[in-house]
Amino acid sequence: MGNRIKTISFLFGLSVLIILWILIPITFIFFNSVFNLPVYIFGMFKLIGLLLIILGLIIALTASLTFIKFGKGTPAITEPPKKLVIKGLYKRTRNPIYVAHLLIYLGLFISFGHILLFSLFIIGFITLQLYIIKIEEPLLGKRYGQDYLKYTKIVPRWL
Repeated sequence: MGNRIKTISFLFGLSVLIILWILIPITFIFFNSVFNLPVYIFGMFKLIGLLLIILGLIIALTASLTFIKFGKGTPAITEPPKKLVIKGLYKRTRNPIYVAHLLIYLGLFISFGHILLFSLFIIGFITLQLYIIKIEEPLLGKRYGQDYLKYTKIVPRWL
């Protein structure tokens, strides 16, 4: 049964990442072109965009592996961590995976220049902020109790 849940969690996580990092940005680029919205060419700054994308991928992978190793679970809702993780990147920010998503979106905008990709970054930030405050933090407070409340007082939500 354990391997089946791990396979489901992996496939779920992979599907979410394909949607978030590939399909949604491609859709935003498509609509940017359809509506003939501005595309900003950043020249040599494209390299900075690529570096932000790579940094985001590294952060997401590192944070996910930290969840698996120390939390005995995954970032996927199908197999959440059984223990509160306060190691590695989680000592600096409570949400390194969300930071990674935003770095990737910002990197995509800087690399490709489509203005809708910048709006994706803004929409992503606002959506995550609302989700974290209204849904995730209360859920984690119930799951981990006082340990989580202490953690929120020491480690910032973002950076």
